[in-house]
Amino acid sequence: MSSVWACTDSSVVTVRWVGYGIWCLRLRLVLVGFHGRFEHVVLLSASLEVRFERVSTRSNNPYGKTIELWAEIASYVQTVEPPLRRGATLELDGQRPVSELADAIERLVTGTS
Repeated sequence: MSSVWACTDSSVVTVRWVGYGIWCLRLRLVLVGFHGRFEHVVLLSASLEVRFERVSTRSNNPYGKTIELWAEIASYVQTVEPPLRRGATLELDGQRPVSELADAIERLVTGTS
């Protein structure tokens, strides 16, 4: 995997958070092993209410459709998100429009204000 990071001088690496659980563990392992290779680590966050609304209304994934899974999501927010937040160099509100989020990340990467 080290060759992935060596392939360019400037890269933006994204991790799509498709669910909770095992993906959280894998993401954390990646960050532990490669965190020092990133100039910036951006955490996109949202309130529990927004997360619940998003998982309950999406049609392409059954995760989050039950009260039991909502409890699991809330648990992961309490246990997994804090270490991710501590490792982030910037936290952005995931409720902002995608264009604003992209602009903020572009400014971060290019060093412009």
